[in-house]
Amino acid sequence: RSSTAVKEPFRLIFKGHPLTGQDTLESAGLASGDVVDVLQQGIPGWTRLCHADHISQETSGGFLLWDVPPAEVPALAAQATRLRIQQRNAPEMAVESRPNCYPIENLRRGQPIGFGLGPSREEIQ
Repeated sequence: RSSTAVKEPFRLIFKGHPLTGQDTLESAGLASGDVVDVLQQGIPGWTRLCHADHISQETSGGFLLWDVPPAEVPALAAQATRLRIQQRNAPEMAVESRPNCYPIENLRRGQPIGFGLGPSREEIQ
């Protein structure tokens, strides 16, 4: 038993996918030396979709590590009205979108936040 206490509830994430059930390590695709993220549930009423840390690009090749499969994001966004971006371990350092504005609409369509926004041709010329 580890000396580090983990408060419940928590989730185990391996390569961006949650580990569930009581399967063997091998059936979950784990091997000796693999790293599993232990995530405490976040702020009540919010679902964490992805996160970044100082080694995320080194470990995964990408800037974001997905806590839920990206293909599930549009369905989750369809049930939500806003999104929140916060600093790791500092929930008071956050921004929240206005209800049903472009950030959540982008996620509902499976697009990155801000997709299609930018200056028009008229603004560039």
